[in-house]
Amino acid sequence: MEESEIRKALMEKALKELLKIAAKHNRKLNVKLIAKAFAFAKASHRGQKRLSGKPYFSHPLEAAKIVASLGLDAETISAALLHDVIEDADADRSEIEREFGKQVYFLVDGVTKLGVISNRTREQRSIANLQKIILASVKDIRILVVKLADKLHNMRTLKYLPKEKRQRIAAEVLSVHAPLAHKLGMHAMKDELEELAYDELSPKEHSWLSKEIRIRTKKKELEVDKAINSLKKAFAKQHLKARFGKYYKNCYTINKKLRKQSKGLDEIYDFVIIKIIVRSIPECYRALGVVHNTFLPLPKKMKDYIAIPQTNFYQAIHTSVIGPNGTPIKVYIATREMNNLTERGIAAGWHLRDKKLQDILRQNVSKLNKIANIEDVGRLREFGNAFKTDFLQKTIFVFTPSGETRELPAGSTPIDFAFNISARLGEHCLRAKANGKSVPLWKRLESGDIVEIIPSAKCTASRLWLSFAKSEHAKKAIADALKSKKSRKDENQKAVFAKIKICAIDRIGLFSDIAKCFSANKINIVGVQSGTSGSKAIGIFSVQLTTPDKLENSLSRIKAIGEITDVKVLK
Repeated sequence: MEESEIRKALMEKALKELLKIAAKHNRKLNVKLIAKAFAFAKASHRGQKRLSGKPYFSHPLEAAKIVASLGLDAETISAALLHDVIEDADADRSEIEREFGKQVYFLVDGVTKLGVISNRTREQRSIANLQKIILASVKDIRILVVKLADKLHNMRTLKYLPKEKRQRIAAEVLSVHAPLAHKLGMHAMKDELEELAYDELSPKEHSWLSKEIRIRTKKKELEVDKAINSLKKAFAKQHLKARFGKYYKNCYTINKKLRKQSKGLDEIYDFVIIKIIVRSIPECYRALGVVHNTFLPLPKKMKDYIAIPQTNFYQAIHTSVIGPNGTPIKVYIATREMNNLTERGIAAGWHLRDKKLQDILRQNVSKLNKIANIEDVGRLREFGNAFKTDFLQKTIFVFTPSGETRELPAGSTPIDFAFNISARLGEHCLRAKANGKSVPLWKRLESGDIVEIIPSAKCTASRLWLSFAKSEHAKKAIADALKSKKSRKDENQKAVFAKIKICAIDRIGLFSDIAKCFSANKINIVGVQSGTSGSKAIGIFSVQLTTPDKLENSLSRIKAIGEITDVKVLK
């Protein structure tokens, strides 16, 4: 691309606005790369229009603004600008790689949909495209951020599409994209995606609930403001510096809570949550002490997500207290870094330094890799189910007896835990203990449980387990174990049984020598009848032959034993 085109792009108001947004979070940007991507994408989409009538380039530009507002680097912002040039503008792939480098090209290719395959249904194509993105994201998680930015802007302009398509996209956003944003810790994006989708799918309910929440939020804010004033004074007395703010739950989250807990709006108290931001982790715990000394804490309502971070990188201390008006108030306590990560998620820390958070990122990438590598086209639905159940769904943390943490889908049982440890432990699971007490294999585990599996010497896998296993990983492993068990059973049924009569002069160790002759050819002795008369011994050996042709070799070995007088095959 010519230098003059890049200089011209840098003069445009739209690019200046994009760079201004990006500079708020990242001052070490490769401005020239972004300008080149801006000019290339604008030229590629020239003449194309969106259904709204606006130039098509307005979409990748807005997606890039979303990416820039999350504080990502020049490569990711450039990829957002270019994310549709292959799919919708027939841009040459080799040219993109030559102009922008392998890294930007990989990001662009990662979010580009697969070509249409005629023998696949719409659902199969959708799952296959998601699988392609996930496979690429295992190598670079920023691909998912670009995809979510793309989806968020599409949701903001959804009204221009036909109703049937709007409803289908909104349903997919609620089941896939919003949970994915949550899993990546991008809470602001997740909230907006949920609200836009909920409003599209249930406009009347959304409108009514939003109005009711606004009324209750105004009332609750009066008490929350009182509580904040009291806390400010208490913090000042303890010489503890803090920033106080408020967090508002979105309409869709409250709707889910109402349905899940079968509550009425008047039973909900966390419309407004107090946020306390301090400088360090020790100060978080000091702040918790000040809060509990100022207001009476509600029992069993304190959760420490600093000691055990959530798998979406979320860290904070949660507590609930009785406020100045005698009603409960929820409080979140975190450091500035934790708050930044909460707002922007993986986009704020894709180069994570904290060891705990690095471990979480590795675990998430590892899980994505396992799920995405379901290759058979006929198993696309299995991939979709595993992605939603084992990766996106709410999770719990349980512990092994040695203190190792294991993450499982909410509602998991000891069977899920056993297969999470290893396939062998799962297949041989006999009994389980939770917190030192024996529990049924179908018991639902809770976060914090210490789980121990007592194995059997043989495979105990049962078809019944499929009815209460929660994770797709466990279900697949159980199905594989059952197939293997059936295969072994079939093999046993194919085996030939025979009875061998052996006469000999009795001596110590004779039986052991005969047994060695059978075992040398992997012939199993399943029963023995024996008797003696003076120095003579007679034994009838029942044996199982998986390879009947080797019986002759064993009989020859037996006949070679000096004390043996006769050997006959009875059956």
